[in-house]
Amino acid sequence: MFKITERLRLKYWRARSRIRNIRCPYALRAAKRYVELHLSLLIGSSAEKTNTGEPRLALFAWLFPPLISGGVYRPTALVRYAAMADWKVNVIAGPTPYKSSAAGIYLLGQIPSSVTITRVLEYPSRPFWLPRLDGGFIHGVEGYLQAIALLDSAPPTVVMASGPPFHNFVAAYLTARRYGARLVLEYRDEWTQTPFDFVKWGNNDQRWEERCLRQADLVIFTTESQRQHLIRYYSFLDDGKCAVVPNGWEPADVPLRLSNSHPKDESRIVLTFAGNLGDHTLPGPFLDTLQDALVASPELRQRLRLQFFGQKSECALEQVKRFRFQEILELIDVVPKPEAFQAMRDANALLILNTPSFERYMPGKLYEYLASGTPVLVYGIGGEIDHTVTELDAGPIIPENNAELLRHTIVNISSWDMQAKRDKRDAWLARHTRKHLSRELLGHLNNLIRA
Repeated sequence: MFKITERLRLKYWRARSRIRNIRCPYALRAAKRYVELHLSLLIGSSAEKTNTGEPRLALFAWLFPPLISGGVYRPTALVRYAAMADWKVNVIAGPTPYKSSAAGIYLLGQIPSSVTITRVLEYPSRPFWLPRLDGGFIHGVEGYLQAIALLDSAPPTVVMASGPPFHNFVAAYLTARRYGARLVLEYRDEWTQTPFDFVKWGNNDQRWEERCLRQADLVIFTTESQRQHLIRYYSFLDDGKCAVVPNGWEPADVPLRLSNSHPKDESRIVLTFAGNLGDHTLPGPFLDTLQDALVASPELRQRLRLQFFGQKSECALEQVKRFRFQEILELIDVVPKPEAFQAMRDANALLILNTPSFERYMPGKLYEYLASGTPVLVYGIGGEIDHTVTELDAGPIIPENNAELLRHTIVNISSWDMQAKRDKRDAWLARHTRKHLSRELLGHLNNLIRA
């Protein structure tokens, strides 16, 4: 009898908690917006689809400056070069961060004044009665409703979403259907197929990914591996509407007075990691191997300086704190790209962590590493990263847990010949500038309009 009573008591308190949640302003707004969504879909658009000859792009990019993360650089570059190519661009983005860094302000300053940026309200909690998917279904609803309030007077010719988060895809799907516009989905990372936990699955991700893909006129991937994988997984996906537009680097971020030499102090070795240390790029395994190498080599302990530039998750910081030789570490916050490029040039080698999860991925930082002209030390073998660095002869590849090879490589890193295959690297870098790749993507969008 007690167990039944206890179970009922728990159900009562859970129900009461949910009822109290409904009373809060955000829950009421969510309910109101959900009703508005269905009314909008029922009534449809009264906007006239006039052809002014001006290509118009509505871009859903939750991650956008002055926010700084690995996901902001690609949409920022597209917006910048689309506006320069006389596209009318409207960006539907997430909220402005409470405190913007110098790096974020610098990046926002690159956006042309002709670009309209609309900020979507972020809900502190997501109503339990809405479908659950990455980024929050309610944010997809908000993005769509704020977009149509902006776009009804001048409907877009192309609606594009950049994910993650993938509620952007939902908002773009609904918007494209409303205006009969072309729908473009850009996978900066994978959705339901991702090996990383920064994409938060719910009970509707699979269904919505399939729905969006069936509706899409063009699907963009950053690597050929990702394109092939998704086509194999979704047999209905037409290879003809899939394209690869890689990540890239921005020459404008390179300081005009960038030093052309490594540090003059040959007695020191500077190994630099520039980028986010998130839960998908945890430094623990590398630090454990490095620790073993330093235990065996007191001389290297005196010479080595290990720098970590960028944001760091709590888990990453905990692993850093467990490292035995704290005196060789230097933790530096996010800095503007020109300053980061100078730090890359000043280093003796640039560290990239290549775990098995990165098999189908090419991190954005790798392009900048290659552009710096400094050797790239890859910790971990296989996948897109290994293939690219090996093809360009840009640095050594170190298998995991090989402390002796890591020690030997670091000690001799200054002898790595960066002049070998330099012409090939320079040609590769020229094909992978943000400008070149954004124009390639705009070419795909122009083809959609003409089709």
